[in-house]
Amino acid sequence: MDEDDFDLDAAGPDIAAWEPERPEGEGWFVGSIHDTEDGPVCIWLREKVAA
Repeated sequence: MDEDDFDLDAAGPDIAAWEPERPEGEGWFVGSIHDTEDGPVCIWLREKVAA
């Protein structure tokens, strides 16, 4: 997603259609999605596997 996909001057960006790219590997899930000054951000989390 880039800045052409939403209007920063609107009441808030509409990121409803945004599908953040999942990191490589298994077990990832969305921890949070929020807006920043640079646009939307997705924080991915997964359980730490003991070595």
